[in-house]
Amino acid sequence: MKTKKELFKIILLQLGIIFVFSVIYYNMHSDNFIFRNRDNKKDENNYLDYFYFSTVTSASTGFGDISPKTTIAKVIVTLQILLTYTNILRIFI
Repeated sequence: MKTKKELFKIILLQLGIIFVFSVIYYNMHSDNFIFRNRDNKKDENNYLDYFYFSTVTSASTGFGDISPKTTIAKVIVTLQILLTYTNILRIFI
């Protein structure tokens, strides 16, 4: 069983993963992603959208409202998923 301190470190690392990847996504050109159900083009590079995408990607495999379009975006999203699974696996090991 993990101690509270160890669990806190795992949670903190996961929050860091979400934050770092949301910054990476935000700094990538929006052409790397597909935004479904978007009415307004002026909000195309909104940080909150990328933070949301990073959080949903870490919590599941996503809802599909934002998805990677290019190969580099797919590779980076896959890296985030693998890091998240590895971090969550640390709870049980």
